[in-house]
Amino acid sequence: MCKNEQCSNWLNRPLRPSQIHYGLTDGWVLMQIAASIEKKAAKAGKDNVIDSNIKALTYTEPKPKTDKKDKKGKKDPESKAENPEEEKKEGESEEGKRKRLALQKVMELRKKVEDLEAKKEAIVTQIQEVKTAIAQIEDSDPSLKQ
Repeated sequence: MCKNEQCSNWLNRPLRPSQIHYGLTDGWVLMQIAASIEKKAAKAGKDNVIDSNIKALTYTEPKPKTDKKDKKGKKDPESKAENPEEEKKEGESEEGKRKRLALQKVMELRKKVEDLEAKKEAIVTQIQEVKTAIAQIEDSDPSLKQ
């Protein structure tokens, strides 16, 4: 497999025939590796090894701190807290604040799980599309089957 296409611009359309060939070959190789891993995992009595190890393939920049400081490095008295949600609500106890923040975190994490599940479904769909493309190529040229 020629690695020249690995770092080419995959956003340009239409893709060159060499890019299509590389993509299909790469997908086919990945499917062979996945099948091998699944087979070895099944022999070891483990199920869904690949699914359980799928991770999000996105990178997000950390949020920049918006510390309001004057020229001498002193904090602006108007900027009370780093995160306004962490401020105690009027009449709220410390325990109430902790519970509120914990609930917010749980809700954020649930949303993250939903997003990851959607990404997982998209990846599974892409894998099925690649399998179909591989099958079509192998059907057109039986010498490619292993």
